[in-house]
Amino acid sequence: GVSTNYALDSINGEVTTGNISGDIKSNALQGELTVKTVSGNITVRNNSGNIRLETVSGDIDDEGSSGTISYRLVSGDLTADSQASKIAADLVSGSAKLQLQQVDSLNLRSVSGDLTVRLKSLETKAQLDSVNADIDLIFDGMPDAEFNINGGPGGKIHNELTDAKPVTTKYMRSEVLKFQTGSGKADVNITTISGDIKVKQQ
Repeated sequence: GVSTNYALDSINGEVTTGNISGDIKSNALQGELTVKTVSGNITVRNNSGNIRLETVSGDIDDEGSSGTISYRLVSGDLTADSQASKIAADLVSGSAKLQLQQVDSLNLRSVSGDLTVRLKSLETKAQLDSVNADIDLIFDGMPDAEFNINGGPGGKIHNELTDAKPVTTKYMRSEVLKFQTGSGKADVNITTISGDIKVKQQ
């Protein structure tokens, strides 16, 4: 469609939809789901399977998704309350607020948009990268993870999980921090250029 609004409800199978300037809403879809729009908003509720959501200048609002999900936004904001075990997001000039549960893998990249991520637990790995954007990673409780954090040029690291303090590298003058919590079974890698990184438990 060009400027139509779509509403998709309770479909099981493979769904691909594209739009230019209309909003797209999907509810209780299962299977392979790809939703793309240029300047419309995407709203999804209780979708499950392998999900791809992309918009250029619209917002994405996801609630209750499960399975594997990827988000791609150029100048819109992302809000998600997801049960997905594998999550990826790529943002430019938009912020993201993610509420996650038991996560196996998490891969987030942002340029000029702040990331706020709350998660119940992390099983395997998390990679968070930002340029000119802050990252807040908040765990429900103390995680079992190895942390490798690089503040890069102009970045600051705030560790509220342990007493470990960042050190400043001699030549680059950037802050770096490595530490472990619990059994260290998961890997958490965070890097930034000109952003603040904060890790904590709520």
